[in-house]
Amino acid sequence: LGGSDFIGNAVLNTLAESSQFKITVLQPKKKVQLSEQNKNVQIINSSLGNIDFKRIIPSPDIIIHTEKNDSSRYGNIGRQIKALKSRIENKRLLKKIKRLDHPAKIIYFSTCLMYGDHKEPVNELSKLDPISNAKEYILTEHLFIKEIEKGNNNIVILRFPWIIGNGSWFKLFYTGYMNVYKTVPVYGQGNNKMMFIDIRSLSSIVFKLCNITFSGILNIPSSNFITQLEWAILLSELSGFPVTKMNRKNFGKLSKAASEALESNIYLSTVYDDMQRKIGNEQTDLRFVVKQYLALMLKNK
Repeated sequence: LGGSDFIGNAVLNTLAESSQFKITVLQPKKKVQLSEQNKNVQIINSSLGNIDFKRIIPSPDIIIHTEKNDSSRYGNIGRQIKALKSRIENKRLLKKIKRLDHPAKIIYFSTCLMYGDHKEPVNELSKLDPISNAKEYILTEHLFIKEIEKGNNNIVILRFPWIIGNGSWFKLFYTGYMNVYKTVPVYGQGNNKMMFIDIRSLSSIVFKLCNITFSGILNIPSSNFITQLEWAILLSELSGFPVTKMNRKNFGKLSKAASEALESNIYLSTVYDDMQRKIGNEQTDLRFVVKQYLALMLKNK
């Protein structure tokens, strides 16, 4: 579910590279992008709430749920409406999953923004204090949290740091800006801490998680942990562009949700150290990862 979005598409192609899984992907509107060697994937054109599991034979053993309603263009009221629609669709989805002929494991993708702006480490037992778009996402996520609390052992909720890859926030707030203005932006003072994971590492973790028994909430922390200013300096060193602190006139053009996220402190930890070893949560060097993506995403580089 969500195989056409940034995260879902990366996970989909990683899973499809293995002959272990028979894969079906939901395609609501945006076309699912598959690499040439991954064409043996069943694609169903359907919205999330209207999915018909009778079309999937045999019925799924694992459901990977990365789909999020894109509400960024609709303003505050529009985002709330989209969030309510998402909650209704996911409530309907959960009912359909419960009627399957055998229990299906659900891996639900959350966000580190569920914990809010935190300067101290937060783990799976920490109180939620959603910020930015997580204020809308929590309406749907509560459905899955309640299932866990009721003893449903077939649900995993993943929370992870900022994902680096060819798309999403990295393209929107950094490489896209760098291509146009030939400078690396710093949002706010730049003192907030940021944590990063490569989309390829996250996809690999999900692949391994499909073969491991676990239920509940699982954070995916990273050793790649620096301030936003240090992050901008790294991008500057690798791109050759100078660092520029955004003035409030330009910074103010960002949505409140975007500025809240970019200025927040992301500091994930975990109470499941053994699980981190099982899923192979071993991070690659941040400079090495960023250099690879900049070569793909920056013009004339």
